[in-house]
Amino acid sequence: MKNISPSNILISCQGPNKYPYTLESTCLFKSIELYGGKLSKSQKTACFTGIIDSETSTILSSLNVKTEIFNEIPGWKHSNKVQLLDQKMNSYFDILVTLDTDTVVLKDFSNFIDDEKILGRIEGYDPLGIQKWMQICNYFGIDLPSKRFVAPLSQEIIIQFPTSGVLIFPKKFIKDMSKSWKFFINNLFAFYEKFPEYSTAKYYTDEIALTLAILYEKIPFEPLPLEMNFQTHCLWPIQSHPENSDPYILHHSHRISKNGNIRLGYFDTINNKIKQMNLFKDRTIDLE
Repeated sequence: MKNISPSNILISCQGPNKYPYTLESTCLFKSIELYGGKLSKSQKTACFTGIIDSETSTILSSLNVKTEIFNEIPGWKHSNKVQLLDQKMNSYFDILVTLDTDTVVLKDFSNFIDDEKILGRIEGYDPLGIQKWMQICNYFGIDLPSKRFVAPLSQEIIIQFPTSGVLIFPKKFIKDMSKSWKFFINNLFAFYEKFPEYSTAKYYTDEIALTLAILYEKIPFEPLPLEMNFQTHCLWPIQSHPENSDPYILHHSHRISKNGNIRLGYFDTINNKIKQMNLFKDRTIDLE
C-alpha cells in the first residue's frame, strides 16, 4: 500500500435490488471482513437500484456496510458502474475500489493500491481487434496507444482494455473519469447505429467506454494480474498459469448457492481455496 490508511479506502459495489445481487453483496463484504486483512477496516458501501430486503440490509449493517440507492443509466443495464463514481465523488476517501457483486475477496490486496494510476485486469479477450480499435479511436479523436498486452483467456495481443469487474481509482481522477466514461457510453450507442458492424461488441460497451475515457483523459493505467480478478467459470489456458494462481479476488459470475457458497470451477488449486471459505453456512452441509 502506498502509505494510504485503510480508512481512506472506499470499497463499493452496485447492482439491482434483487436476488442474486443482494445475496452476493453480503458474501462479498463478509469475505472482506474475514479474509481482507487491512482492508476489513476500509469504508464500505453497497449501492442498489432500489430499496433492498430487510435481511440483506441487516447483514450489511452488521458488516459496517452502508447501503445507498443509485440511478441507472437508461437503456443499458451493463453500464452502471460509472454511477459509483458519481455517487462517491463528494465522499471522503483517497482510493475507490469498485467490485462486481459476484466477487469475493480471499486475501488482503492493499499492496496493489496506487494513488497515481487506475488499475484493472486486462479483459479475457478483445471483441474488437486492433484494427477496429484504431477506427474507433480515430472516430473519437483519440490516439491509439502503442503498448500491447496479452489477453489472459484468448492469448491474443490487444491494447489496454480493462474489464470493469475489479477497478481501483485514485480519487483525483474520478471527476474527469465520470464525465468521460458517461460521455463515451452514451456516444457509443450512436456509434453502433452509424456503424452496425461494431454492434456485435455492444455487451462490452462498459469496458470499451472505460478504455476510451482513460485514453482521452491521458490517465496512467496499470494492469492488475489475473489473481486480482480470477473468474472461476473460465477455462484459463496454461499460458496464464491458472493452476499456480493464488487469487486475491475470485469472480464467480453468479455461480453461488442460495446459502452463499461459491460453486467449484475447473482448477483443483482454486477449488481447494473455495472449499476453505466459510461465509455463512458450512458448505459440507450445503445440499445445493
